[in-house]
Amino acid sequence: MVGLNRVAMISVHSCPLAPLGGQDTGGMNVYIKELANELGRREIMVDIFTRLQRHDLPQVVSFGSKARVIHIKAGLSQPYNKNLLWYFLPEFINQVKEFARKERIRYDLLHAHYWLSGGVAKELQKDWEVPVIQRFHTLGYLKNMAMDNGGNREHPLRLRLEKVLMSHVDQLEAATQQGKSDMIKFYEAVPDKVEVIPCGVNPSIFRPIPKHKARAFLGLNEAKIVLFVGRIDPIKGLETLVKAISILRSTPGLKLIIIGGSDNSDSEDNQELQRIKALVRKLDISTKVSFLPGQRQEVLTYYYSAADVLAIPSRYESFGMVALEAMACGTPIVASNVGGLSFTIPDNKAGFLVPVGDGGSLAEKLDLLLSDKELNFRLGQNGMAWAKNFQWSKVADQEILLYNKVIANFNNRYGKNRENTGYFRSS
Repeated sequence: MVGLNRVAMISVHSCPLAPLGGQDTGGMNVYIKELANELGRREIMVDIFTRLQRHDLPQVVSFGSKARVIHIKAGLSQPYNKNLLWYFLPEFINQVKEFARKERIRYDLLHAHYWLSGGVAKELQKDWEVPVIQRFHTLGYLKNMAMDNGGNREHPLRLRLEKVLMSHVDQLEAATQQGKSDMIKFYEAVPDKVEVIPCGVNPSIFRPIPKHKARAFLGLNEAKIVLFVGRIDPIKGLETLVKAISILRSTPGLKLIIIGGSDNSDSEDNQELQRIKALVRKLDISTKVSFLPGQRQEVLTYYYSAADVLAIPSRYESFGMVALEAMACGTPIVASNVGGLSFTIPDNKAGFLVPVGDGGSLAEKLDLLLSDKELNFRLGQNGMAWAKNFQWSKVADQEILLYNKVIANFNNRYGKNRENTGYFRSS
């Protein structure tokens, strides 16, 4: 493709090939991996730079037809709290530069994912003289508003850098129109600078499987299954879902399956998992709730198909990729009416949206879908039709159009006289 041959993606804090369901692995990882796969099918090479978190991993891991993950050593080869990664970014930046120099690679564009990656991309831009596209995936200000009890606040550094990046990168991306509006309202982003490109779903993985076959495969015997899939994090609102299940405790054969979490006892998600388990015991519904670690996507398909309904009780979601996955499998949804979920899930058509934090309303809609088989089937079919609008091939087509536009605008605007501003001292 003329003008677009090689893209550098930056994902500092999380590797797109890491197992899903942990504290720092979720929809962003899926987005990066699926987009890189699709770009490769269009003969565009993609290198994804991420921090090395395990000493036994090779530096370069190829996947798809033309994509590679480049593990960059910055600090010890172990997970860190995201707020500590800032101190290792100068080392990360220098190692990325050195890799590109040794490989004699010239990239056409930098695509940064998450706020930490945006700071890295702006520094690399000084040397590489290519445009930067920033996709935040979530916004710190919105997360803080969702956690209004004062707990789990985002670091002020994140809020400051997000604000700086809004005005300093060449292009911004949002997953929904709501996300774009939030960037304009809370960060003063220039409207014309924000492109809306949704997330996608892989129909070769997420597809309907007959419920009885899915349950037999998983060894599930319960009559009525409510499913939760996601990171175990306070912002996911699991306590609201647990309280809703407590309200429905007399429902025969009811089971809540919670998929997500880490085996690391010291991790933040494990601490939240223990808090939720304690609430389950306090409410005396331990026989109604099962906890499973994160699952491979190929296995998740069976859980979505086995479930009667997917619950998304989040306090904040920028998009809600699990909703698309469930809809592609024909499973209706009950979700909080927050953020991008109001776009991702057609209310009263593919599921129901309820007030955030309202366990009673959540229980009411769950009960409706568990008891009304005809309604459950109809909403599931509607969701399958809706999910077909979000295939990754369509997402990649939109991204490529944006890439080429941004490259052309950048070259026309700057030529060889590029602005040399940055946020780190690195040599």
